[in-house]
Amino acid sequence: MISGERLYVLFDAGLLTCFNAKTGETVFPRERLETGGGRFYASPWAYNGKVFLLNEDGTTYVVDDGSKFNVIRKNKLDDFAWATPAIANGSLFIRTYTKLYRLQKKT
Repeated sequence: MISGERLYVLFDAGLLTCFNAKTGETVFPRERLETGGGRFYASPWAYNGKVFLLNEDGTTYVVDDGSKFNVIRKNKLDDFAWATPAIANGSLFIRTYTKLYRLQKKT
């Protein structure tokens, strides 16, 4: 996933690395997310200076979109998630095994 000038690569086992998208230079090497064994099948996405990584256990890891690996927080859904979230019309849609969530900013 590309955000600005950074290319993030997420491995299904919970490893995240970041490269400069223009030069290929490593911004930070592979770092392990403490996932408790949950694998990552959904593609990551970025918004407002953050990178979001959803694993199969329904946990979204929020990482700083920057030059250092920094997990800001974890958000847990009570369901399995294998699909990549969709972004449309100012909303984020997350489909889990039994539910469909729609998240949007309050207006």
